[in-house]
Amino acid sequence: METKLQQLKEEALLKIKEALDTKELNDIRVKYLGKKGPITDLLKGMGKLPAEERPKMGQLVNVIREEVKSGFRRASIE
Repeated sequence: METKLQQLKEEALLKIKEALDTKELNDIRVKYLGKKGPITDLLKGMGKLPAEERPKMGQLVNVIREEVKSGFRRASIE
C-alpha cells in the first residue's frame, strides 16, 4: 500500500508539472483529490486495515495528500 501511495504522489506531481492551463490543473485536482479520487478512496478504506496498521497508514495518506495539495499551490491553484 505504501508503494501505491508513493506512485500516486509521483504520478500526480508529474501531471501537475506538465499541466498547460488552469482547467487542466483543476481536472487533475479532481482526479486525485476529488470524492472519487484514489487518495480519497484510500482514506475511506482505512477501516478495512488491521487496527495496528491504521494510524501509520492514515498518517502516510495524509502526508501524501498534503504533498499533492502543495504541488497545486506551487502551480497556483487549489
